[in-house]
Amino acid sequence: MNPDLSMLAALRPHVSRLGRADDSKQRPGVQASDSAGHAPVRGIRPTYLKALAASCATLPTLSRCRRSAHRPRRSLRMARRAQNSGVLPEPELPRPSETALVWFRSGDLRVEDHPGLARAATAPKGVLCCYIFEAKEIARLSARRMKLLRAAVEDLRQQLKSRYGLLLHVCAARSGPEKVYELSKDVNASDVYVHEDPVDLHMESLQELQSLSRGNQGQLRVHPWHAPLRLGAGSLSSECRCYDEYASARETSPTEPWQAPAELEAPALEHSQPSWLLEGLPDDASLREVLRSDERMQNQAALRESVSYVLGLGGESASEAEALRLLSLFTAQGAEALAQDAFGAARDREEVAKSKEEWAFRRVAGGPDGYRGLIPGEVFSRVLSEMMLWLGCISLRTAAAALRAGAAEEDCREALEALEANEWHRLLALADLSDGKLFEHSDVRFFRWRGYLCRYIAPSCLPAADSAPPVLAIHGFAASCTQFAPLAAALAEGDTERPIPLYALDMIGFGHAEKPPLSITQYVWEQCVKDFLLSVVAAPAVLMGNSIGGYMAQSAAAFLGPSVCRGLILLNSAGPLLSMEDYQTLLRSSGGTVLERMRE
Repeated sequence: MNPDLSMLAALRPHVSRLGRADDSKQRPGVQASDSAGHAPVRGIRPTYLKALAASCATLPTLSRCRRSAHRPRRSLRMARRAQNSGVLPEPELPRPSETALVWFRSGDLRVEDHPGLARAATAPKGVLCCYIFEAKEIARLSARRMKLLRAAVEDLRQQLKSRYGLLLHVCAARSGPEKVYELSKDVNASDVYVHEDPVDLHMESLQELQSLSRGNQGQLRVHPWHAPLRLGAGSLSSECRCYDEYASARETSPTEPWQAPAELEAPALEHSQPSWLLEGLPDDASLREVLRSDERMQNQAALRESVSYVLGLGGESASEAEALRLLSLFTAQGAEALAQDAFGAARDREEVAKSKEEWAFRRVAGGPDGYRGLIPGEVFSRVLSEMMLWLGCISLRTAAAALRAGAAEEDCREALEALEANEWHRLLALADLSDGKLFEHSDVRFFRWRGYLCRYIAPSCLPAADSAPPVLAIHGFAASCTQFAPLAAALAEGDTERPIPLYALDMIGFGHAEKPPLSITQYVWEQCVKDFLLSVVAAPAVLMGNSIGGYMAQSAAAFLGPSVCRGLILLNSAGPLLSMEDYQTLLRSSGGTVLERMRE
C-alpha cells in the first residue's frame, strides 16, 4: 500500500464513530456495525487510531466555540450592558515626522478615501508610494485574478502619475517587507503607512515589516491603518463577541469618505536613489522568476496551473473608475440594470454557462422573476465584491455614501445591509486574531475568497517537505472549522517522525466566514473548497468531510482528480454511496451528469 495513503485505510473502521457535530444524536446501529469486520492495516502505528478516537470523542459543537458569530440568547439586561462597551473608536493615525512611504497592497488600490495616503500627504519631506508583487500572493492567484490585480495596480500607477506627477515604485520580490524596508533606507523614510487587513498573507507581511523596523533602533515607524465604516467603531472591545453587542454601533451613520489629497510632493532625493524602480509593471517572465526563488511557491503555482476551471461570473477588469461606474449604475437604476451590464439579459438562452455554479445562477435568474429572483443584495455583492473587498478599488465608506443617496432606494437599502455584514465580519476577524493562541498546534487565520473573509485553522508550523500529505477537513451543516482543532492536535502528536498536518476551513456562510447575500448552492461550496486547497493548503491533500462536508469533499475530489486529491475520508457523509452499476442506472434515468445536461 502507498505509505502516503496508509492512514486512510487505518481510519476507515473508525470514521463513523466521529458522529456528526451538527447532529443531535448518533445514527442508530452505526457504531456496532462499524466496530467489527475490519482488520487493522499492517505497519500502521496504533497512535494514529488511539489519538483519532480520543480526540474525535471530544469534538466541540458550535455552541462550545469560544466566540460565536451568530446572535446568542442573552437577557435584555446583559445585552444592554454589553452594548455600552461593544466597540472602540478608531485611533487617530500619527503624522509623519520627515519622509513618508505608502505601501499599497491588494485591499487599498485607490487614491480616494485612503487614510494612509491622506496622512502621508502631510509629510514635511515628501511622499513615496510602492507596490510589490509578493511571491506568496502571486502563487495563490488564478490567471483571471492575476489579470484583475495587474489591472488595478496599473490603474493606481496611472492615477498617481496623472493627478500628482508621482511615481509608483513597483517590483516583484520574494519578500515584500524586505523590499519596503530596503526602499525606506534608500530614501531615509521616517514613517511607513500600510493597510491592516485580516488576511493571512497581509498579517504575516505586516508583522515581518514591524520586526525589521524594530531592528533599526526605531528610526522607521510602521503605522497600520484601517478605513472602518464608522470611525466610532474601529474595533471590537474584549467584551464584544457577538453581533447583538455590536448592533448599537449601527445606530450612527457611517463616516463620510475622505477625499483624495489635493497634492502630493515627491521627496528630494539628491543624495540617495531607490535601488529599484520599474516604469510600468513587471512582465510575466519576471513574476515567474520570483516564484523560482522558492521551491514551495513554485510547486504551488504549478499545482494551481494544473487545475483549470472557469468561474463564469467573475469580472474581467478592475479599476477605481470601473468600480465607481458600476456603483453609480446601481444607485441610479438598481440591481436589474447592474446585472444586465455584468451578466447580460437574465433570460438570454444564447448564453452558455461556463461552470456549474454559473449554470445554477442563470437557472434562477432565468425564472419568471428574472434577476429579482436572486437573494436581495446578491447582484451588488457579486459584481463589486472583488473590486471592493479584495482589491480595494473603492472603500466601504465610498460605497455606503453613494448607496445612502441612491435613487433605487429598495436595492440600495439591501446593498447597505450587505456592507454592514462585510464590516461586522472584518471587525470580528481582527478580534479573532487579537485573541492570541487558541488551539494547540493550530493557528486561526483568514483568507479572502472572492473578496469574502473565511476563517480557517492551519498547522502552527509550516509542514516539512517530507511530512505526510495534509488533510483538509470540511465541516457539516451549521458547524465550523474549530470542531477539528482537537483532531489536528492529536494527529500532530501521533507520529513525531511523520506528523499529519490538518487544515480546516469555515465554508462560506458558516462559522466566522462571511454570510454574503448569495444564492448558495452545492457548487458555490465546492468552489470554495477547491480554491482553499489550491490557494492555502497549496499541496496535494487528503479530503475529509463530515455530513454535508462529505458531499463537498466528494465533489471537489471528483473534479480535482487523484493528482491533487490523494484520498477521501467520509465521516457520516451526506448523500448515498452507490455502486458503479447503481450509479450508471441513476445517470441514465436522470439524463446524464449536471455538466452534460448544461451543454444540451
